[in-house]
Amino acid sequence: MPDIPQFTRVSDEPLLDFDAIRWEVMYPSVMFPSVVPAPAWLSDPLDALYMYYASHTGHALGLATAPRPEGPWTVQEPVFALDDAPMLRGHISSPDVLIDEAAERVYLYFHGVNGAGYGQVMGCAVGSDGQHFAIENPDPLIVPQESAGEWDRLCAAYLRPFRFGGETLAIYMGNSGRREPGVAHNCQGLARSRDYLHWERVRDEALLTPDEQDDWGTIRHVGVHQRNEATLDVYYSTRTGPELEREVLRMARVDASLPSEQWVAQKLGTVLEPELAWEGADLRDPYPVEWEGRLYLFYAGGEEAGIGLAEQVAS
Repeated sequence: MPDIPQFTRVSDEPLLDFDAIRWEVMYPSVMFPSVVPAPAWLSDPLDALYMYYASHTGHALGLATAPRPEGPWTVQEPVFALDDAPMLRGHISSPDVLIDEAAERVYLYFHGVNGAGYGQVMGCAVGSDGQHFAIENPDPLIVPQESAGEWDRLCAAYLRPFRFGGETLAIYMGNSGRREPGVAHNCQGLARSRDYLHWERVRDEALLTPDEQDDWGTIRHVGVHQRNEATLDVYYSTRTGPELEREVLRMARVDASLPSEQWVAQKLGTVLEPELAWEGADLRDPYPVEWEGRLYLFYAGGEEAGIGLAEQVAS
């Protein structure tokens, strides 16, 4: 059995909680951390690390900054609002970014309800300082497939972009509308982009699909870590039983020496389970980050009551 990372918390308290939400929301939540180094070309960065985050049903996307993964994290002004996203309506959430160092551009990805059709879709805004963004492509990045039976016919959202082998790729969540004991049947698919702004499916089939005997109908959200030049580790959250009361973080491994059209995700097991009082019975939204030779895992817990952090245990 391949070895998989194990993690331990860096603190018993969340890095961010409801106080980090500084915009209108339908109900309190803080979720979907995405953490990157400050853009290298900035002459006066706010700090070393930028964390983008959201509320699940809010009207804006947030930014916090810190000198190191453990913090302290300082909440900044929101970076982008629902009103500025013409492809969306209802809410805006799930921020993630890609930085183009050569062009000195930052691409901010997000999702919400399709403003001109049905389902949930993704959009992109562009900036240069990591704090201010504007729309250049007003269209959804990928439109859900409306054919009955398609795994992403109701949702093409929650983009996790990354670069690998000279390509700009992403994993995103689809929803077929099928139900397994009370939970939407969520899968994860693979997309690619030629210019950061326009995306297409790499293939029709999903990359990561729930195991009917184990994942209980949902692979909610993912985070991608490049283990080496030929391997990707995909962290994801899923339920642990038919009662749907517990959600953990697990990991799958992809042999990326193959063309991306042929990738297969091998599920390897659990890397982190809810333990702390504030985490309740669920962990979600994993985001792995390498920093100063260490691997960290950001996550949301307690039904999105806070954002926590764990560090890989040395082997």
